[in-house]
Amino acid sequence: MRGSRGLWLTFALAIAAALIVVPIGVARSRTPAAPPSSQSSAALPAGWAAYTAPDGSFQVTGPTQVRSSALTTGIGPARRAEFGDGTLSVTWLNAPVAGTDADALAAGKASLLRPLVGRVADEEVDLVDDGHPGFGLLITIEGTSYDVRLFASNGRLFQVVGQAPAGSPQVDDAIRFVDSFHLG
Repeated sequence: MRGSRGLWLTFALAIAAALIVVPIGVARSRTPAAPPSSQSSAALPAGWAAYTAPDGSFQVTGPTQVRSSALTTGIGPARRAEFGDGTLSVTWLNAPVAGTDADALAAGKASLLRPLVGRVADEEVDLVDDGHPGFGLLITIEGTSYDVRLFASNGRLFQVVGQAPAGSPQVDDAIRFVDSFHLG
């Protein structure tokens, strides 16, 4: 039980981070990231490469060490890919409601961000990826910056999370990872 609560909290914080786009004190560009396949390998940190989900639903650029897992969330079963030391991740699952992508995004925000109620985000922004609605959140909790994005696409929700100690150099890698995410 304790382990599932920890996974739920991590999942919720990740979604919250996707809703926050810029950590306090860290400037962030609003220009869309280039698709991972067109990024210059010279601009990538050592040990980073493009990753495509096994089902082809998204692509992201991050550390080449990837751990995949299945987990259970409050809204159903999900898949997760954790990169490097696990501070960078993508979680995807079927949306909890039928309808438009906008409906699915609203339901995902309501259910997945519930643990963040009462917390103040550093930044919130509406996003679009290839015509699919998204939401970005940047929040700092207990000294950790979370850059979280939530997207809805064709009946599925995608949560992208980058976390790092607030003000640390690793914040740049978290931003680079989250910015590189693109729906398939």
